[in-house]
Amino acid sequence: MQSGYAADFILALTVESLNGVRNRSMAGGRMREADPEFVRVLQLLREVQAAGAVGMRVEEDKAKGSTGVLFFRREDVPAEVVEKVAEIRRLLKLPPTCSGST
Repeated sequence: MQSGYAADFILALTVESLNGVRNRSMAGGRMREADPEFVRVLQLLREVQAAGAVGMRVEEDKAKGSTGVLFFRREDVPAEVVEKVAEIRRLLKLPPTCSGST
């Protein structure tokens, strides 16, 4: 994503879930469809990314054995993009606003 690949493409291929909202899976040889919310979040992320309203960075903590994706929002974002970000947060059951920096 940092090099410009579409967020929806990368996340659809690499994550099992986003905050409990599940991607499709072939675990155990059985196909499970993605939650509708997962599909919608990916669509919205692509639109927000295409609008240039968000930047992304992947950080890996080898000591803890964890990886996280950090999203950064620009300040001068059009209202329709802000609403898409708000919908993403609702679908992922995140607070409406961040308590830290954006």
